[in-house]
Amino acid sequence: MTFMIGKTRIKWNPLQSLLTITILFYLSILLYILLTISAFPCQSGGEYYKQVTVAEGDTLWTIACRYLPNQDPRLTVAQLREVNQLTDPTIYPGQILAVPK
Repeated sequence: MTFMIGKTRIKWNPLQSLLTITILFYLSILLYILLTISAFPCQSGGEYYKQVTVAEGDTLWTIACRYLPNQDPRLTVAQLREVNQLTDPTIYPGQILAVPK
């Protein structure tokens, strides 16, 4: 089948269109999986994380002291920011954070 757009002739190939749609479909599934995995890291370098929901009044410091009381809170806060990809230390109630076990 041939279409005319202005003075340009365009040939439509149904098989090529199906192949393009199939490739785009699988690429979108792959992108979704990669984004889902990177949103909540479950395992990194042999360390395991649990998901914690931020409560009213929580700070990274209080979370660090509550869940890892035997570690230096400064190092734990830095680790929390890195693991959760936080650009600043501000967190909000209801936010879910990955915290080392």
